[in-house]
Amino acid sequence: MTHLPPPQPGQQQPQPQAAPAWQQRQHAQPQAAPAWQQPPQGQPQRLAQPSWATAQPAMPQSSTPPQRRGNPFGLVAILIAGVALLVGIVALVSQALIISTGDFDLISGAAIAFSVVRLVVALAGVAVGVVGLLRRDAPRTMAAIGLGACAALAVDVLIGFLNLPITAIVNG
Repeated sequence: MTHLPPPQPGQQQPQPQAAPAWQQRQHAQPQAAPAWQQPPQGQPQRLAQPSWATAQPAMPQSSTPPQRRGNPFGLVAILIAGVALLVGIVALVSQALIISTGDFDLISGAAIAFSVVRLVVALAGVAVGVVGLLRRDAPRTMAAIGLGACAALAVDVLIGFLNLPITAIVNG
């Protein structure tokens, strides 16, 4: 601000000139910030939750977490599929040993015997896998894997059995 000389009697008092805009901004009173920039006062307010987030769980609350039960039938079906595969490997090795001895009449009997054993084992795995899939309170993934593996092994043996009549028809 500039200092003006005191007014003389009979003269008009000079009007103070307005300060430049840049000075007005510096000396202006601070304005209140918008409501969204002000810190919350009193108790904090909670945001509204969507309806799906506030739904109560279907299971009762307890101090211990619920233990998820496994599906032993699924595990057994997978193990049975492994046993059926091992029977097939034993059949291949035994047939190779029979061929090395030169007793070709024994090969067909051994092949049929191993195929029947493999089919029975695979069908047992199919049955156990179906039971595992029908359980409602247990996970079904292992049962489905065991069922699929045993069903594939059973179909493989049945297709192998078709080899005998086809060979007989061809050879006459």
